[in-house]
Amino acid sequence: MQGALLTTAMLLLPIGGQDDLSMESERELLARIIKNTNKTSGAVFEELGKRKSKDSLRALEQGFAELTALPAVLSASKAFAHFKGVDGLERGAIKTLYDAAQDAKQARRRNAAVGLALFPVAASAELHRLVDRSDDPVVRANALKGLLPELSESAGKRDLRKITENLRLTPTLTRGKAVKALKAILTNGGTKHFKGALTDKDIGISVKRMIAQALSESEVDGVEEHLLDGLKAPEDSLVYAALVMLSERGCDDYGKHLSRLVRSKDKAIRQEALVAQAKLSGGDPTFFERLMDQATEEDPVARSAAAISLAAVRTPDALEALYGLLNDSEYSVRFQAVEAILAARHRSSIGPLLDRLDRESGVMRPAILKNLRLLTGEDFGNSTQMWLNWWRDHMEEFQLPSLEDAQAAQNEQN
Repeated sequence: MQGALLTTAMLLLPIGGQDDLSMESERELLARIIKNTNKTSGAVFEELGKRKSKDSLRALEQGFAELTALPAVLSASKAFAHFKGVDGLERGAIKTLYDAAQDAKQARRRNAAVGLALFPVAASAELHRLVDRSDDPVVRANALKGLLPELSESAGKRDLRKITENLRLTPTLTRGKAVKALKAILTNGGTKHFKGALTDKDIGISVKRMIAQALSESEVDGVEEHLLDGLKAPEDSLVYAALVMLSERGCDDYGKHLSRLVRSKDKAIRQEALVAQAKLSGGDPTFFERLMDQATEEDPVARSAAAISLAAVRTPDALEALYGLLNDSEYSVRFQAVEAILAARHRSSIGPLLDRLDRESGVMRPAILKNLRLLTGEDFGNSTQMWLNWWRDHMEEFQLPSLEDAQAAQNEQN
């Protein structure tokens, strides 16, 4: 009898995408779902959900049972959230989603977990069971998203472990949400639980990167101690990231690690460690002499690092040494010198850049032209002669504009 009624309702369905769903009964809406299954418009599920009635929940549950694929199964899963806090109906919605989150069909279980996570308080027990027991890592991650506020609030060691063991980026559990939760654990007194996290072999590299980001962005005392652990991580990319983060935070307590890292086989680590070493040695009377020696070392990475450090020193002698690196035999050193010159931002750089412009081709030439535009606020295209003519006529009275003014001038010319 019910099948006959649904068949009749399907025959009476309006044609077109602009139907007023609010005028249709729950039976008619269910008929739409049965007719279109996985191609059902999300608006149909939304209409059933926002009615928040016993009949609409029953129709949503029956329709949901017909779905096996995106986008309908996701839309339906989210529509159950309308029953959050509705007496007598909320538990039914949670049970439907929890059961579906254990379905044999991948799309059903994964998207049901997305819907269940929209009940972070009422479905806490179910979400914990999914995170602890599901064999599907995406189900665990989607369920974990709903538990993040709870876990970050309690901020215990087990809470952090539950996050790190099950964290996996999905369309709903984004990097931003994960990092926010990790930062909340730090804020709520869980700093000590991060000890050794960046060297833990049981934590995946993607999760370690999020932990490092949370530590670097946190203002809580004690986080630098755990960032320092990152300098001993087995993953080179994490070591490099930790070096950059410590430098950006102005940390001055990692010099003992640098003597090891400046000998790293990884070029990026070696260069960053050399630059950091130079920064930490800034007050040493012999610092500049060592920097000058570094600019002549056989290792091109050391010379590239020297270019960065010389730009930071910015004294006339340092700038002169930096300009000398524009003529280095190694392309990577010359490129770093060009980039460092922009960072140093000094009028004396224009002449050496113009001298080099006439001798460079390939990607180096556009890099030099870009820096000339950002140093001068002028634009003479790709013509070396026009740049030289302009500099000959203006070098005596030229005043270096601010970076903001130079950029504004470029925007006007474009």
